[in-house]
Amino acid sequence: MLGGSFDPPHIGHLVLAQEVLWQLGLDEVVLVPCLRSPHKPDGHRFDPEVRLQMVEAAIRGHDGLAASRVELDREPPSYTVETLRQLAGPGVELWLVVGADQLHAFSSWRDPEEILGLARIAAVDRGPAEDLPPDFDVSRVDRVTMPRVDLSSSEIRRRLDADAPIWHLVPSGVADVLAVTRA
Repeated sequence: MLGGSFDPPHIGHLVLAQEVLWQLGLDEVVLVPCLRSPHKPDGHRFDPEVRLQMVEAAIRGHDGLAASRVELDREPPSYTVETLRQLAGPGVELWLVVGADQLHAFSSWRDPEEILGLARIAAVDRGPAEDLPPDFDVSRVDRVTMPRVDLSSSEIRRRLDADAPIWHLVPSGVADVLAVTRA
């Protein structure tokens, strides 16, 4: 599970999802746009349904990538533990994809121990390998490295506001959704 705002999704999200899929030998990586993140109380630029539409457009044609609206159909805020509970099931082995840097704040998440009981952690190094917190249960962590993609959704939004080109920074389907949304 790769959760996030995806406000909007960009090529860095696809690189991350593909690297996790390949390096961990998974059957599928599910991208889950959140309804409202507890870390972003001010909300998102794009409507949740539009963000889901953009995620679906971004992954179209990419085997092993899927989108889920599980967090959009639940009362906010979107807590990871609740999503993992919904995705868990008999015979399902889950990984939660997070930036390795985020694990330093993991103990402040809602029910971190239950999260570790429901899923392994795919800790992604987005640069040089990052140290994990010393008290973290590393037996539940798989390290993933990815090519450096210095790009963020906030950068895409800034470029949209400035009428700067974005077509080379987002999958073509996302650019198409954005064109319609902004028209």
